[in-house]
Amino acid sequence: MKINFKAAMIFDAICACCLIYNHGNSDNVAQNECLNILKERTGEIFKEGAPSYSMMCGIVAGYISDPSCATLDDLYLMFQSISDVDAVIRSKVKNEFRQSHTFPALDRLKNGGAEKYCEYITALKAAGFEELWREKVLPIEQEQISKLQKNFEFADVDAMLKTISDLKGCACDSVTTYVSLLSYPVSFTLDETSFLGTICDHEDFYKDGFLSLIAHEHMHGFASTELTEIYVKFMNSSRYLRSTHKSLIENMRSGDEEEFVMAAEYYIVWRNKIMSKEEIVKRNYHRYGGCVPMALYIFDYMTKEQNPIENYNQWLINCFKNKVFTRRGCFFYNKFFIKIFY
Repeated sequence: MKINFKAAMIFDAICACCLIYNHGNSDNVAQNECLNILKERTGEIFKEGAPSYSMMCGIVAGYISDPSCATLDDLYLMFQSISDVDAVIRSKVKNEFRQSHTFPALDRLKNGGAEKYCEYITALKAAGFEELWREKVLPIEQEQISKLQKNFEFADVDAMLKTISDLKGCACDSVTTYVSLLSYPVSFTLDETSFLGTICDHEDFYKDGFLSLIAHEHMHGFASTELTEIYVKFMNSSRYLRSTHKSLIENMRSGDEEEFVMAAEYYIVWRNKIMSKEEIVKRNYHRYGGCVPMALYIFDYMTKEQNPIENYNQWLINCFKNKVFTRRGCFFYNKFFIKIFY
């Protein structure tokens, strides 16, 4: 199975709504140029900002059948039909973890957020966003797509998806990647079979980093409320874990599923012989500023299982309940044992 690569103007538009007024200066020159042009053309219109663009892009992906062909007019009509959007998305999102984030976002859209987006989209259209996107954004995204297609034409994605399906307990048989310049530096899940990947020029990305990204984004949305509640209680049981978890949530703006997803990502690329355990540890030890100690700790236990892990959610719950994972074990793994790989 080949990976489907696409570019979508409407995802970049959603990102722009959030970033135009206060994007700072990232290390991506092309992104800065586009956002500065839009800010100059729109003045104070975007001063109030917008909700998380990852969440909004997920809602858009769940409602518009082919985002790669959609225009700003389609996006405007979507937000004008927010009651229908609400019903459609609520019928599609079944996972408890996704519901806990998506449903409040839908409520905010119904309570005035959709009207604000209509204002923003009107402003983008008046500022020539569509023309700017075709001239300055799309060529960069197409170049990224060409590089990815060339480097991963023969990647055994089917084997990876089989491992993901076993872990999640549901069929995962396709991969669609939307490439985005304006989401930089963030990549995120859109739905069960697609994700948005930002522009990246690192050498490792074209070696195995992109396959790791597929594994990571496809694992999101698996965790049950029971699992995340057990996790939060465990993380609050020691000063060390409490501090790392606080940093993950408040500073990195991540979620209670992230360390599990990271561990699964490592397991998938390790089991499919894309990266060795040593390579994974060396590359990821300082990921997220070192505030995800459970990720590599859980991954280490996953590699010790004799048979492929199925129903990852239940496997994790059992490990917590049977005290396989311990505060002391996590601390010493990250402080001492892990250093043998350096």
